Amino acid sequence: ILRNFTPALGKDTWLHEGDLYVSMMFCEKFSVLFAMNRKFLYEIFSELLTRNYRTKPTALHVEYRKIFCQEVMKMLIHESCENFASLLAEKSPVPGGGGASAFVGALSAALCSMAGNFTVGKKKYADVEQDIRANLAKSDELRRKLLSLVDDDAEAFTPLSEAYRLPKDDPERPAKLESATLNACTVPLEIIRCCAEITGLLGEMLEKGSTMLISDVGCGAVLCRASMESAAMNIYINTSTLHDREQAGNIERETDELLTKYTPELSEIAQKVIDIIRK
Repeated sequence: ILRNFTPALGKDTWLHEGDLYVSMMFCEKFSVLFAMNRKFLYEIFSELLTRNYRTKPTALHVEYRKIFCQEVMKMLIHESCENFASLLAEKSPVPGGGGASAFVGALSAALCSMAGNFTVGKKKYADVEQDIRANLAKSDELRRKLLSLVDDDAEAFTPLSEAYRLPKDDPERPAKLESATLNACTVPLEIIRCCAEITGLLGEMLEKGSTMLISDVGCGAVLCRASMESAAMNIYINTSTLHDREQAGNIERETDELLTKYTPELSEIAQKVIDIIRK
């Protein structure tokens, strides 16, 4: 891979489209074969394209880079816990706080499901079995959705990154930055909405689920609140740069309303658990 890319990185002229595509495919195939760090490959290819943007950028080259970013950086949720944590620690913008908050939200939903799975089938909880099964179906759905948002957050960063790479004197730069920044708010806001739904599920699980699993429900509540608040930070950092203050205000207002309503409920669930196990 290094032999393939090093000569290209030193050139001041643009590679032929075919060479660029072959290099992209070569890089991706070897990342799979040898389980190499895809972020490393992403950085190599980004540098390759960044250097050549200074000479002859075209729509085709931009499209190649977009495809590569999507292919190499997608499916972060298939990484091991160790690899995902390592990816977070690296000097690269994705995955970042947005992806981490989505993952934490998914863990919250998973803990709710865990409590439900230990409850169904027990004679002691036969009267609430249907409620628990409905709870399980919803918590599983939200867990899968939040996991997909980990990748969606990474993908949403690509157009924002592209916009920041544009020359400051490019007349299209402000509009593209505004659009990309607005788009970057959608994933964290969806994370918060998912966590709002998880809040009710955790409350129901604490009330109806197995008493042997209450500490797991409490942990789920703490993680759910952390997911909501960290996602909100990712919203605020983006809305602070929007020129359309009405749009920014609408996003912030929904965020504030959801946090104001649901974070106290989550804290209450966690405190109830602590009170029960420490009485």
